Amino acid sequence: MEVEIVLFKEPKRGIFARGDKFFLTGFHGVGVVGYFTSLYIAEQKDSNFIGYIKLDKMPLMVKMRADRIGLPLEFYERGDFVILLNETLPSADQVHTLIEKISNWVVSSGFKEAVLIGGLLKKFVQDEEVPFRVAYTSAYLDKGRLKKEIAEGGLPRIDSNLQIYGPLALMLAHFELMKFPAIAILPLSTHRYELDVEAVHVALKFLNEHYNAKIDLSEIESITESIGKMKKQIEEEMKKEEEEILRRAKREDFMFYM
Repeated sequence: MEVEIVLFKEPKRGIFARGDKFFLTGFHGVGVVGYFTSLYIAEQKDSNFIGYIKLDKMPLMVKMRADRIGLPLEFYERGDFVILLNETLPSADQVHTLIEKISNWVVSSGFKEAVLIGGLLKKFVQDEEVPFRVAYTSAYLDKGRLKKEIAEGGLPRIDSNLQIYGPLALMLAHFELMKFPAIAILPLSTHRYELDVEAVHVALKFLNEHYNAKIDLSEIESITESIGKMKKQIEEEMKKEEEEILRRAKREDFMFYM
């Protein structure tokens, strides 16, 4: 499979070889966290569409984006980040080649490090006090932005008994083999396939707090607040129903006894 990376608009700060850019991407995985986090950043007002990936056999999907056709694999630049937005991926037999090509390009282009966003099912985690886990390459411990936080135990890593699957796992493997600093941020998600907006919020907050990304969170915070209110309303309604069921049961027992 032929893979061509096309950048038609140079990022604001110049070439990546200056070492001042972070590569960021995510895929359609647990809670759709990786994809939706990338999408949210790409759709910020100060994000710029700078290129795309062209394959000899393109995925059979496009969408309308503003005043143009959105392509399956697009690059955006915002601040210190270059974001790869994966709307969809090619067939399974081509994914290995694509991820290898992207990984090689990231390393050879002079990026400072790679930040990958995914999701982790909450049911596999015992301690939910910290709403995320991290995974990282050995090179990240030497060169990564958050190496000190990891060394001091401030960023809990994913349990060694758990496994990471899919394109994100493959990309991490390539970066490990190439001794490139890469970290995966894995917010805890209650959903496997459905969008978990609260987990996306965790990922975006992480980028703001640890990478000074300065992402406007007002829109997603409004959504999470609405979801929180809905959950509370549902819980209150369920509680009322349970109380009513108990009252009926007691009344029926009393009538039967009489």
